[in-house]
Amino acid sequence: MKITILGTRGEVKESAAGHIKHSGVLVDQAILFDIGEREFLGIRPEAIFIAHLHPDHAFLILEPAKIETDIPIYAPEGHKNAEITVR
Repeated sequence: MKITILGTRGEVKESAAGHIKHSGVLVDQAILFDIGEREFLGIRPEAIFIAHLHPDHAFLILEPAKIETDIPIYAPEGHKNAEITVR
């Protein structure tokens, strides 16, 4: 199993090179836990799991987003800023 930490920064000031981006953990290039940054969608994992709806775990909470994707996205609940269509 290969785990890649994409980001760990919460809602705090950037403090180190590896602590710049919001939450994202990629497992075996297939499962992405959290989309703290819009750019993480470009990784194209097989599935995305959002731990909880805080802005550092789901960028779309502060940045309204219309996401059309064939990647299944699992979250504990919906949010008014997120329009997610899984094809």
